[in-house]
Amino acid sequence: MEVKCAQCSVKLIRRPHEIKRNKNHFCNPQCHGLWNSANKLGKNNPIYKQQKVNCGNCNVGFTVPKYKYNDLQSGKVKNLFCKKSCLQKWQSMNFTKKAKKKSCLHCKNDFLTKNEKIKFCSLGCSSLYRMVVVDLNCDLCGTAIVRKPSMIHDNNFCSVTCRSKWNSKTKKLHVKKECVICKNTYKVKNNQKDRNKCCSKKCLNIWISTVYSKTEEAQQHLIKGGIKSTMLKNFSETKPEKAVREYLDSNHVTYETQKSMYDKFVVDFYLPKEKIVIEVLGDYWHANPTKYGKTDNLIPLTPKQERQINKDKARKAYLETCGHKVIMAWECDIYEDIKGTLKEII
Repeated sequence: MEVKCAQCSVKLIRRPHEIKRNKNHFCNPQCHGLWNSANKLGKNNPIYKQQKVNCGNCNVGFTVPKYKYNDLQSGKVKNLFCKKSCLQKWQSMNFTKKAKKKSCLHCKNDFLTKNEKIKFCSLGCSSLYRMVVVDLNCDLCGTAIVRKPSMIHDNNFCSVTCRSKWNSKTKKLHVKKECVICKNTYKVKNNQKDRNKCCSKKCLNIWISTVYSKTEEAQQHLIKGGIKSTMLKNFSETKPEKAVREYLDSNHVTYETQKSMYDKFVVDFYLPKEKIVIEVLGDYWHANPTKYGKTDNLIPLTPKQERQINKDKARKAYLETCGHKVIMAWECDIYEDIKGTLKEII
């Protein structure tokens, strides 16, 4: 259906549902705006009065509605722009100052970026860089091979067989080293020469307790393992532990409480002169075998008790291999006969 533009009277074609929906029709947005300013809002509406301002980029004068002018005067808006290209230029000049200069890995040209992970100035450079290949030689047989920059390693091989042969020749070779503790020479595999420091487990435990435990790496290891956090906790002494402590004090025995052992365990009492470890075990939590077990006469074990039994066995075995004597003092035995329980000490 034919209708006329409400502003310039140009003939227009509109569908019936558009005619029902809108009373006035316009040929373009400019006619719509002119009709609104003249009829709907009124020419003397103070909000839409035009005010002259200068463009924030090219400094050319242009007109804006009064509400935008008021926003500029009040400081709500810092700049107004005559066109979109001026806005884009102003943004590129002001918002890229925080970006850092980097050189493209492919074309070696400098570019600005805020993201530290970006290594290329464009997608084209990144795709071309990944297509680049480097000519190399196999480290074993010397055959010419081609690799991408991301696939180059310290040692490159033409096949799996060459790699396995090279590993058998170099990594499995034994190298002589000097022990850090006892200064004796010993043999170690070539691939383990950097991390291996001691000739035996005994020397290793001494090195851990005297040297390694004082380094920052050991402190981080303690934090990860949760040992340091348990040591820093407010320690609440149990009744059987209090009885053992008072017994040791009365007999003038030198000891340490809550001692960290080899960055693995925290023991209840440690006697440094005798190298004796005393572990005070609660009857319930550590499952006293005289009270808890799988037979009919005993109380059945809980899953937590079974896990704790395995932990106690592993701890005792490890400390004994390190050259310590371990006394497992049960709660009921401490209450009944503490002298008999700790007779090996005094």
